Amino acid sequence: MLTVGDRLLSTYEIEKVFEGGMGIVYIARHVNQHFRVAVKSFDVLDKTRVQRIEREAINWILLGVHPYVVRADFFHRVDGRPHLFLEYVEGGTLDDRLDAGRMSLQDCMTFALQICIGMEYASSKLGLVHRDIKPQNILIGRDGAKVTDFGLSKAADVADIDLSHSSAPRRKSVDMTQLSVAGAITGTAPYMPPEQFLDIRKTDTQSDIYSF
Repeated sequence: MLTVGDRLLSTYEIEKVFEGGMGIVYIARHVNQHFRVAVKSFDVLDKTRVQRIEREAINWILLGVHPYVVRADFFHRVDGRPHLFLEYVEGGTLDDRLDAGRMSLQDCMTFALQICIGMEYASSKLGLVHRDIKPQNILIGRDGAKVTDFGLSKAADVADIDLSHSSAPRRKSVDMTQLSVAGAITGTAPYMPPEQFLDIRKTDTQSDIYSF
């Protein structure tokens, strides 16, 4: 694990480090061109899982540029571990925005429409199924909402299930029960359609619509 001030690939200087369910997220600055990137590092060495993450990452990269989708730039293995380099979106997640207080109707409608347009693009261009649409996977930047983390929860083969029975599952103040069983179920329970609990291979665009 790198720390603030370390360099990644000798080119990106680490400015912030966040630990997540699937690994580490670095916010880094290109030392020559001074733009920032977000780098997802997966704590995975198993060859099959690394290849699976790489396949999903390449699909995300192939989406290219869209105003309501976080851009994936390139994939690289560092010491055998997968690293995915992403567009840096300044601002928090939709989850952060919801926790800050009630949003206006205009913001709600704007973000909802942007999420739908972004997912329609991903579905129509490559037939991608996200499988983990939730407020934490929507970034709110200067230009609005951007969908992130395409397919990575399935690819990492990690079951990180939020079993909260709260009527407001987005609230961070709720005491969440976590269930992690690798290879069993993947997703976040309050947002998962029934078929995702039974067999993730049966998920499709309708499953993402349910989560939305």
